[in-house]
Amino acid sequence: MSLTAILLLFFSACTHAGWNLLSKRTAPTSSFFLLANTAGIFLLLPTLIYYPLAAHAFTPIIWILLCVTGFFQALYYIAL
Repeated sequence: MSLTAILLLFFSACTHAGWNLLSKRTAPTSSFFLLANTAGIFLLLPTLIYYPLAAHAFTPIIWILLCVTGFFQALYYIAL
């Protein structure tokens, strides 16, 4: 496994653990999850600015799957 892959996995694990710690520290509200997801959007926005044609490369089935994933992610947040 390359060093880049190991670093990405480590960063992902730390981010996930930090997210769980932050969300479980107090009783999470819907506004907390909205704020957290909005922050995530703004953190990922530079990627779309740097690669403006990336979204056009997605086929319609990928967009459908993304919408279905978003729906189930919303159910997950409601369950939390």
